[in-house]
Amino acid sequence: MARRNFRNYLKSLRRNKMEKRIKIMKEFWDGEIKKNPYEFLASEKKNWNPEDYFAQGRSEAAKALKTEFYQPESEHRMLEIGCGAGRLIYFFADMFKEVHGTDISEYLLGMAKERCKEKNNVFLKLGNGIDLSCYRSEYFDFCLSNEVFYLIPEEEIILNYIREAGRVLNKNGIFRFQISTAKKTLLKKFKDLFADILYSIGIREIFGKKTSRAWNMQEVNVEKIKETINNSNMRILEVSGVGTYYTWFTCIKC
Repeated sequence: MARRNFRNYLKSLRRNKMEKRIKIMKEFWDGEIKKNPYEFLASEKKNWNPEDYFAQGRSEAAKALKTEFYQPESEHRMLEIGCGAGRLIYFFADMFKEVHGTDISEYLLGMAKERCKEKNNVFLKLGNGIDLSCYRSEYFDFCLSNEVFYLIPEEEIILNYIREAGRVLNKNGIFRFQISTAKKTLLKKFKDLFADILYSIGIREIFGKKTSRAWNMQEVNVEKIKETINNSNMRILEVSGVGTYYTWFTCIKC
């Protein structure tokens, strides 16, 4: 009994930690991002205008589908985890029977709804930041997460989304996701810890830098990723970019 209570206590601690992380993420993606949403969403360029930002979604969508193991079919359903402002799903709508997108940010989903308002096969849902419980099992033929997982500042949440993708995919469905496997230096780890402390006591900016880690690069151990995939009834088809911020995994549901 005592051992079971202790395990439950540890679970509650992990759950509380994740809930705190999710609160930070929501505060950022529904608050700070409003100041300059396009730059936060695509930081490789400053002073985006909306037309250029959304137009680039066509090439980003093509890049996300760049694999020999999958080609969209007109009867397929897809899910984008972390669809943001809808830059990619707007173009996916012409390739799939149904395109579903989920995001933790109400603000970004509002942008996505406006962007895709003429696409009657696009369906958007507000996510809880932990799982895909708003979707039923074995429903999708293709799942995608593009430049999202490394913005989640908690490894266990990222791994749980991989598990959930395995749940919602049909047999032989494909999951492609980009993730960071770059190792952080000791200095970077210290900076992240310091930022967490500052944010927890209400300091949102110091020396012109944001203290929120809601969009910092979160690395995940490659072996943990592989183990999670295998334990989620999926098999790895290809991996590229290991050791970088832009590691791509392509998996198939067994």
